[in-house]
Amino acid sequence: MADNSKSNITAGQLENPIAAIEAAPKRRRKYTSAIMTERRQRIIDCAHRILGEGGTTGLTIDRLSREAEVAPRTLYRLFDDKEGVILATVSDRLREVRASIARRQRDYTIDVVFDELDWMVSEMQRDAEYARVVIGFYFSMEPRVDAIRELRSVAYNRFRNWMDREIRQGHTREDLDLERIAQEFVATEFLVYGSCG
Repeated sequence: MADNSKSNITAGQLENPIAAIEAAPKRRRKYTSAIMTERRQRIIDCAHRILGEGGTTGLTIDRLSREAEVAPRTLYRLFDDKEGVILATVSDRLREVRASIARRQRDYTIDVVFDELDWMVSEMQRDAEYARVVIGFYFSMEPRVDAIRELRSVAYNRFRNWMDREIRQGHTREDLDLERIAQEFVATEFLVYGSCG
């Protein structure tokens, strides 16, 4: 008999290979064709609009498949489930935000930090229902590690760019726990966003 001491396979799974297959983590297939890329973007755009109209309760797989003109199985293939669709819309929107910020190529002075914060708040007010979805994701009791990491990225990068600049300029001590401070800054920023809506 083989030594399975270093394996994650249980004795029950050795006896039942179907259980082993079902227990294995599922990997979503990457679709790279132009048609699937266009379809995926159409679904994300439609989901963004639906989330903006009615939040997460307004977004159902049936409604999304109908309005995006795709079969439900296409949604499941591309995103796994409703949470995957929501995460994709959040990721897509934050990519746009990061690209907009990067195009500005600004030196992160405190004035730039506040300008960027003002811009973020105005964007959230412009798309208020969607902003509520994003804020709800951030403060949700359900663990959404990927969504939270994505949401935190813009605020985290803003703070670190500013603090790193301040340290280089000699305006701040170098021995600070920047990771802890950055995490607290991000949490505070989301508290502010939460109080705006």
